[in-house]
Amino acid sequence: RGAPIKLGELTDANAIARFLGNRGALANAFVPTGGPERWAVERWTEWETRALGPAVALACAAQDAAPVTAMLRDTLEQRLREVGFGCDTEKGDDATTDAFVSIAGGATRGLADVVVFAALFPLLGEGRASGARGVPARDALATRWFESFSAGAETSASVSAAIARALESSRASASVAFAVAAAD
Repeated sequence: RGAPIKLGELTDANAIARFLGNRGALANAFVPTGGPERWAVERWTEWETRALGPAVALACAAQDAAPVTAMLRDTLEQRLREVGFGCDTEKGDDATTDAFVSIAGGATRGLADVVVFAALFPLLGEGRASGARGVPARDALATRWFESFSAGAETSASVSAAIARALESSRASASVAFAVAAAD
């Protein structure tokens, strides 16, 4: 098991989320314990850390999101097609729907969805307030997924409620509870 982790040793937001997602009552809430879903969460969380996050930061600084738009088209949108986002399977191949689908597969929002949504927020959130040129079009698959994640007031309320329930039922220390609240 190794030595216990002390407050302040984890500084990366995704590492903190993984740590908390594998502990006590938060276990399996946002990170599946195994199987293909677990590794999809890990893959997309790492992609956000190593590729998407830095690209979005650069796009905001340069006020040019064209490279991010190309990255989303070549990677995220391909994955969204693989997991069935945007396709209404009940009505046939040509029908579309914007019902939320997780990047890891399934309908439950997980860690990968949260970190990718958060990384895209500076470009796509708050009416595209960054003002960067070349952001993905409103009908682009990545934009539609972003909007489906945040659709409805229940999204942030349900995520906050899940965190609150997990913290309430766990025996988390005050510092862990603070870290979770700060991340939220």
